[in-house]
Amino acid sequence: MLAQVVASLKAQLTQIYHNFVESPKRVVSLFFGLILICLGGGIYFFQANTVKTPSAATIDQTILTTETTAEEQSNTVEQIYVDIKGSVKYPGVYSVTQGQRVQDLLTKAGGLTEDADTSQLNSAAKLVDQQLIYVPKIGEASPDQPQNQTPTVTESKININTADISELQELSGIGAKKAQDIVNYREENGYFKSVEELEEISGIGEKTVEKLRNFVTITID
Repeated sequence: MLAQVVASLKAQLTQIYHNFVESPKRVVSLFFGLILICLGGGIYFFQANTVKTPSAATIDQTILTTETTAEEQSNTVEQIYVDIKGSVKYPGVYSVTQGQRVQDLLTKAGGLTEDADTSQLNSAAKLVDQQLIYVPKIGEASPDQPQNQTPTVTESKININTADISELQELSGIGAKKAQDIVNYREENGYFKSVEELEEISGIGEKTVEKLRNFVTITID
């Protein structure tokens, strides 16, 4: 068996020798071809590894971009709308940032007037969406409504089309005489069609109507 293998190797070596002697150019070409193939493979693998491995600068930039985006999202704050009335220079509805306080709203409204009663005002209270802040004058009774709430149900309001004199007197600034005048006006002219119609009654002006707006209703069963 070993003799056969040795004989086969001798035959192959002899054949290679004859090929080299007969056509040395073909062997040389084959040799250089193998070298070029090896070089080409080395270049390919080098480029592939270069593309797949990002540089440290690229990694740092990606991390920085991600952190910046997360920071921008965390800094996004909600805008809310709050209504302020009473003894401020510029009453109205203002857009504020969620978490701001009554003092911030007072600044937006131009500050308090000289007759404002600050003893009934909590300037440190946080603001909430759709909140009504009423700043009373000195000597004026503050509405029964807490400053951090806004009436949202009809049952919490006085219906000026059905309320009797005692119920009407529960409204801030409405005494016995004005309550009787409201009832008389309603009996003579029919149901109120709007809250502004209260201004038709002697002694009830625009400021009083604005103060009562969130505490009365004109619904008819």
